[in-house]
Amino acid sequence: MDTAAQAHTTEAPGETESAVQRLFAGSGAARARARSLDWEATPLGAVAHWPRTLATAADVCLASRFPTALLWGRELVMIHNDAHIPVLGTRYPGAMGRPASEALGDSWPVLGPLVARAMGGDHTVESTVGEGSTFTLTLPSAS
Repeated sequence: MDTAAQAHTTEAPGETESAVQRLFAGSGAARARARSLDWEATPLGAVAHWPRTLATAADVCLASRFPTALLWGRELVMIHNDAHIPVLGTRYPGAMGRPASEALGDSWPVLGPLVARAMGGDHTVESTVGEGSTFTLTLPSAS
């Protein structure tokens, strides 16, 4: 569990459920999956204790029309939107709330080094991952 999630160990009854319902409100399969997930059992911990930056990033990810996956924390826990479901293929619905190395399974040996390069400062990483298929990962530069 991330340090931010560990900071709070007690919660009022229903606090976690209402935080989940608020953050993941709306229609769509990814939001429904996020509402049904036991976030306390994930490395991110209870939604009620997520840092505001994580909650905001998750909301932006879920609202995007484009295939978007958020990888958060040391374990790169995945939150994705509806447009990303076809990218996940058979890994959906199990990818939500899991570390990327687990969620992406046999793709992680290819994607993991690309993510590491991007997180190491290479803000646009492109690789051909299959016949006729290119993977591009872009991170905004911190300025």
